[in-house]
Amino acid sequence: MNSNIELSQSNMSDISYAYSNVGTGQRDLYTGQYVHKEDDERNLKFAMVFGGVAALLALVTFVLTCWFAWVDWTWFAIIHLIMVFVALLVAILGLAWAFLTRKSRLANGAPASSALTTALHVLSLIFAVYFLVSSFYLILYLSVHFCRLTSYKTDSSTWNKYQVDDWTLQKGWDFDRYIIIFIIVFGFLLAICFAFLAYASWSLILDKYELSRLSLYVACVFAVLWGWLMIYWAEESRAWSNYPRVDNYFS
Repeated sequence: MNSNIELSQSNMSDISYAYSNVGTGQRDLYTGQYVHKEDDERNLKFAMVFGGVAALLALVTFVLTCWFAWVDWTWFAIIHLIMVFVALLVAILGLAWAFLTRKSRLANGAPASSALTTALHVLSLIFAVYFLVSSFYLILYLSVHFCRLTSYKTDSSTWNKYQVDDWTLQKGWDFDRYIIIFIIVFGFLLAICFAFLAYASWSLILDKYELSRLSLYVACVFAVLWGWLMIYWAEESRAWSNYPRVDNYFS
């Protein structure tokens, strides 16, 4: 008897707690649970920070990649330059999304734009994976870039076109190596920033189930694409690693 009374009191307290939280959150369409506004507010604040940091990192990376693409002038360098530029736009979009969504929610409790939030989530997910994969590849690409510099040095006109005229091979290599290392480090940081933007946009959407399904499809497609590119690039780097002069630097 006492146990039944205690159970009833427990159920009544749960119901009372649920109703008391109706005004502080919105119902998730899949789970039926209430999402607290405090969590949304926190995620939006961090999204503004990570979006701003991503925009700044992408801008600096774009400048560094301009030099890298000019000196290297391969399809990978050019594609990476384009991807960094698009990532800069996505980071600005994420910053604007977080600011406008937070402003509208504080003013009248309006939900985030479903289309914009979904687009930001998918783009952030793509760039998080891309920067992670490309940063790992750039580590392997160092030896390939060194081989390119040695070929430039064999012709003075080519060297003067892509490097400073009075630089030696060692000085040109040291400068380019630091440029690539900074691109690698910033790439890993950008992957973290975009990963959080993907999470923050997911947390603000009401129908998390459908967005999770879409995310899974996108992740599978781009995991195959970036994975294939990683294998292709790694094989290219391995082929160049047999170049005799590379052994003095990468043995």
